[in-house]
Amino acid sequence: MTERSVAGRMKEASIGRKGGFVIKGIGVDLASISETKDAIDGDPVFERYAFTQRERSYARSRGKAEEHFAVMLALKEAVTKALAPAAGKDVFDTKDIEVLHTAAGAPFVADTPSFSAFLAAHGIESVHVSATHEGEYACGIAVAEGPADNL
Repeated sequence: MTERSVAGRMKEASIGRKGGFVIKGIGVDLASISETKDAIDGDPVFERYAFTQRERSYARSRGKAEEHFAVMLALKEAVTKALAPAAGKDVFDTKDIEVLHTAAGAPFVADTPSFSAFLAAHGIESVHVSATHEGEYACGIAVAEGPADNL
Protein backbone atom coordinates (compact mmCIF):
# COMPACT_ATOMS: atom_id res chain seq x y z
CA MET A 1 0.00 0.00 0.00
CA THR A 2 1.31 3.44 -0.84
CA GLU A 3 1.05 6.50 1.37
CA ARG A 4 0.07 8.84 -1.41
CA SER A 5 -3.38 10.32 -1.60
CA VAL A 6 -6.01 9.40 -4.14
CA ALA A 7 -5.99 13.07 -5.15
CA GLY A 8 -2.27 12.76 -5.87
CA ARG A 9 -3.02 10.40 -8.76
CA MET A 10 -4.83 13.07 -10.75
CA LYS A 11 -3.24 13.75 -14.11
CA GLU A 12 -3.00 17.25 -15.53
CA ALA A 13 -5.93 17.88 -17.82
CA SER A 14 -8.21 20.63 -18.97
CA ILE A 15 -11.57 20.65 -17.24
CA GLY A 16 -14.53 20.22 -19.58
CA ARG A 17 -12.60 19.10 -22.66
CA LYS A 18 -12.49 15.56 -23.99
CA GLY A 19 -9.88 13.67 -22.04
CA GLY A 20 -10.11 16.15 -19.16
CA PHE A 21 -11.52 15.74 -15.68
CA VAL A 22 -14.88 16.84 -14.38
CA ILE A 23 -16.51 16.83 -10.98
CA LYS A 24 -18.45 13.58 -10.60
CA GLY A 25 -19.81 14.34 -7.14
CA ILE A 26 -19.62 16.65 -4.14
CA GLY A 27 -20.34 15.60 -0.58
CA VAL A 28 -20.55 17.47 2.70
CA ASP A 29 -21.27 16.25 6.20
CA LEU A 30 -21.53 17.72 9.69
CA ALA A 31 -20.73 15.58 12.74
CA SER A 32 -21.44 16.42 16.35
CA ILE A 33 -18.25 16.13 18.39
CA SER A 34 -20.13 15.26 21.60
CA GLU A 35 -22.27 12.62 19.86
CA THR A 36 -19.16 11.08 18.32
CA LYS A 37 -17.51 11.00 21.76
CA ASP A 38 -20.63 9.43 23.28
CA ALA A 39 -20.73 6.77 20.54
CA ILE A 40 -17.07 5.87 21.09
CA ASP A 41 -17.27 5.95 24.90
CA GLY A 42 -20.59 4.10 24.99
CA ASP A 43 -19.69 1.31 22.57
CA PRO A 44 -16.05 0.28 22.18
CA VAL A 45 -16.98 -1.79 19.13
CA PHE A 46 -18.06 1.39 17.29
CA GLU A 47 -14.52 2.78 17.24
CA ARG A 48 -13.09 -0.44 15.79
CA TYR A 49 -15.98 -0.73 13.31
CA ALA A 50 -15.84 2.84 11.99
CA PHE A 51 -12.10 3.59 12.01
CA THR A 52 -8.95 1.83 10.85
CA GLN A 53 -6.05 1.19 13.20
CA ARG A 54 -4.09 4.10 11.70
CA GLU A 55 -7.07 6.45 12.12
CA ARG A 56 -7.53 5.36 15.74
CA SER A 57 -3.82 5.79 16.45
CA TYR A 58 -3.81 9.26 14.92
CA ALA A 59 -6.85 10.46 16.89
CA ARG A 60 -5.63 8.92 20.16
CA SER A 61 -2.20 10.55 19.76
CA ARG A 62 -3.76 14.03 19.69
CA GLY A 63 -5.38 16.07 22.39
CA LYS A 64 -9.18 15.99 22.29
CA ALA A 65 -9.36 12.74 20.31
CA GLU A 66 -13.14 13.17 19.93
CA GLU A 67 -12.56 16.19 17.63
CA HIS A 68 -10.31 14.14 15.36
CA PHE A 69 -12.71 11.19 15.34
CA ALA A 70 -15.61 13.54 14.47
CA VAL A 71 -13.61 15.13 11.63
CA MET A 72 -12.74 11.71 10.19
CA LEU A 73 -16.35 10.56 10.53
CA ALA A 74 -17.60 13.69 8.73
CA LEU A 75 -15.02 13.14 5.97
CA LYS A 76 -15.99 9.49 5.51
CA GLU A 77 -19.65 10.50 5.14
CA ALA A 78 -18.74 13.35 2.77
CA VAL A 79 -16.72 10.97 0.59
CA THR A 80 -19.63 8.51 0.53
CA LYS A 81 -21.97 11.29 -0.61
CA ALA A 82 -19.50 12.51 -3.25
CA LEU A 83 -19.25 9.00 -4.70
CA ALA A 84 -23.00 8.32 -4.69
CA PRO A 85 -23.76 9.76 -8.17
CA ALA A 86 -21.14 7.53 -9.81
CA ALA A 87 -21.51 4.47 -7.59
CA GLY A 88 -25.28 4.20 -7.62
CA LYS A 89 -26.37 1.41 -5.29
CA ASP A 90 -22.89 -0.06 -4.87
CA VAL A 91 -21.72 0.20 -1.30
CA PHE A 92 -18.45 -0.20 0.53
CA ASP A 93 -17.26 -0.55 4.10
CA THR A 94 -16.57 2.74 5.92
CA LYS A 95 -13.10 1.44 6.74
CA ASP A 96 -12.40 1.31 2.99
CA ILE A 97 -12.31 5.11 3.24
CA GLU A 98 -9.19 5.67 5.33
CA VAL A 99 -8.57 9.28 6.31
CA LEU A 100 -4.90 9.99 6.99
CA HIS A 101 -3.04 13.26 7.47
CA THR A 102 0.02 14.93 6.00
CA ALA A 103 2.84 16.03 8.28
CA ALA A 104 1.18 19.45 8.32
CA GLY A 105 -2.13 17.91 9.46
CA ALA A 106 -4.07 18.18 6.19
CA PRO A 107 -6.43 15.23 5.69
CA PHE A 108 -6.38 12.99 2.63
CA VAL A 109 -7.99 9.72 1.62
CA ALA A 110 -5.45 6.90 1.59
CA ASP A 111 -4.87 5.06 -1.65
CA THR A 112 -5.74 1.60 -0.32
CA PRO A 113 -6.18 -1.30 -2.76
CA SER A 114 -9.89 -1.81 -2.00
CA PHE A 115 -10.77 1.88 -2.25
CA SER A 116 -8.70 2.38 -5.42
CA ALA A 117 -10.44 -0.61 -7.03
CA PHE A 118 -13.84 0.83 -6.10
CA LEU A 119 -12.92 4.20 -7.63
CA ALA A 120 -11.59 2.64 -10.82
CA ALA A 121 -14.72 0.52 -11.24
CA HIS A 122 -16.86 3.67 -11.09
CA GLY A 123 -14.83 6.06 -13.24
CA ILE A 124 -13.43 8.15 -10.39
CA GLU A 125 -9.82 9.27 -10.71
CA SER A 126 -9.40 11.34 -7.57
CA VAL A 127 -11.10 12.40 -4.35
CA HIS A 128 -10.19 15.68 -2.67
CA VAL A 129 -11.13 16.37 0.96
CA SER A 130 -11.05 19.23 3.43
CA ALA A 131 -12.33 19.55 6.97
CA THR A 132 -12.73 21.90 9.88
CA HIS A 133 -14.11 21.85 13.40
CA GLU A 134 -15.37 24.61 15.62
CA GLY A 135 -17.23 24.43 18.88
CA GLU A 136 -19.57 21.45 18.86
CA TYR A 137 -19.26 20.42 15.21
CA ALA A 138 -16.86 18.97 12.68
CA CYS A 139 -17.45 19.49 8.96
CA GLY A 140 -16.04 17.49 6.07
CA ILE A 141 -16.28 18.13 2.35
CA ALA A 142 -15.25 15.87 -0.53
CA VAL A 143 -15.06 16.32 -4.29
CA ALA A 144 -14.83 13.32 -6.62
CA GLU A 145 -13.33 13.79 -10.08
CA GLY A 146 -13.20 11.56 -13.10
CA PRO A 147 -12.65 11.57 -16.85
CA ALA A 148 -15.03 13.78 -18.81
CA ASP A 149 -15.69 11.01 -21.31
CA ASN A 150 -17.11 8.70 -18.60
CA LEU A 151 -20.19 10.84 -17.94
